[in-house]
Amino acid sequence: MKLETFKDDLRFAITNADRLTGKNLSLSALSYILLEAIDRYLVIKATNLDLGVEILVPSKITTTGRLLVSGAVLANFLNNLSKDDKVNLEAKLNNLAVTTLHTKSVFNTYPADDFPSIPKLTSPAIKLSTPQLLTGIKAVIYAASTSDIKPEIASVYLYQNQGDLVFVATDSFRLAEKRIILEKKIKEPLSLIIPLRNAAEILRVFDGESGEVALQSTPNQLSLSTDRIYLTSRLVDGVFPDYRQIMPTSAKTEVVVLRHDLVNTLKLANIFSDKLNQINLKVAVKDGLLELSSRNADVGEVASSLEATLEGEDVEASYNVRFILDCFASISSDSVNLKLNTKNRPLVVSGIGDHSFTYLVMPLNR
Repeated sequence: MKLETFKDDLRFAITNADRLTGKNLSLSALSYILLEAIDRYLVIKATNLDLGVEILVPSKITTTGRLLVSGAVLANFLNNLSKDDKVNLEAKLNNLAVTTLHTKSVFNTYPADDFPSIPKLTSPAIKLSTPQLLTGIKAVIYAASTSDIKPEIASVYLYQNQGDLVFVATDSFRLAEKRIILEKKIKEPLSLIIPLRNAAEILRVFDGESGEVALQSTPNQLSLSTDRIYLTSRLVDGVFPDYRQIMPTSAKTEVVVLRHDLVNTLKLANIFSDKLNQINLKVAVKDGLLELSSRNADVGEVASSLEATLEGEDVEASYNVRFILDCFASISSDSVNLKLNTKNRPLVVSGIGDHSFTYLVMPLNR
């Protein structure tokens, strides 16, 4: 192997690939990343058998070849190269020589024979823009369960509905749903449960990508590919809860309030919330006020009121304030809509004029 490439491209690939390496006592090759020089590219590969990634780095290839190297050490080295734009890599016996205009270094390498192949899926591809994919995951991932006791909800659920993609996550205390409208509608059935950790890695690996991504799947695997990145993920073998059964079809009370005002008031209430992050939300329709209060015996208490547009009946309920605050990163509208029924039913939050995102928070006093 002998080649020349750009430092920043190589650093991007090595850093992202190294995150996907894994510790496996029976297969030590998983601890390293694979460098493979082919045609006009250096291909960087890594896998932990749960996730796998291939990243293409445009390079001037003099000699082809493949080897394993420590991704963490190489990434750390590249992160501290400040003067040079280009990097030369050359395999010499059991070492990898990495040289720049100002630096010469040698890295230990390892045999690549035991490195497992990364699955190549051949199912029909669904294509969408990478920002759409990332938007869908970001809009819901924080609502997923962090416990592995129920893998089907420690995940991001992705399915096809009326030709569009719908992303959903829940931990049974709150639920987020985001619909991504596609120009080219999907005709084939689609239902995927992506493990939470894998969904988070998808966000990191594809962050900053602006082109098109192709999505392919089998019952057990998902692949995502752009011009320079190919990633595979294991899927959860299970059934996502039929969450639509708990989605309210009507509301006894509706509140429209400025997003900025509501967020600031919630943050104020959070300062005085107890160990359950509990706040009390009260709708006083006749007074035209939305009242928020919280109390902590060790800190104190606070009560605030907001002017709002109110319709329906008076209602009062308690919620986890942090759960409510989480959703506002997914809402860009200046005003938000709050829908309530009784104190035992979920609070529904959405943006005014934006029907693509819906968020449910279960009350604490149910």
